[in-house]
Amino acid sequence: MGVEDNLRSDRDRFVAFAFSAADAFLELDQDNKVVYAVGATQWLAGVGPEKLIDLSFLSMIVQEDRLLVEASLATAKRQGRFGPVNMRVLKQ
Repeated sequence: MGVEDNLRSDRDRFVAFAFSAADAFLELDQDNKVVYAVGATQWLAGVGPEKLIDLSFLSMIVQEDRLLVEASLATAKRQGRFGPVNMRVLKQ
């Protein structure tokens, strides 16, 4: 990935975070693994953003909320986004 691609990616992340009503922003790959994290992850998940990289997003969610989150992720794959969704996060 070149410098220009990195700048575009950073810009897109910033815009997405700026327009969200979230405490943290996570970017997931096609397998729902965290590839980027920023925000209040220490407060929400008990670890800094760098510790979330490569974790399965669903493994971070309380079991009772996973069906809702799975449905939301399916919506995101079809429409490019989902939300707002309240979900409980497990401390890592």
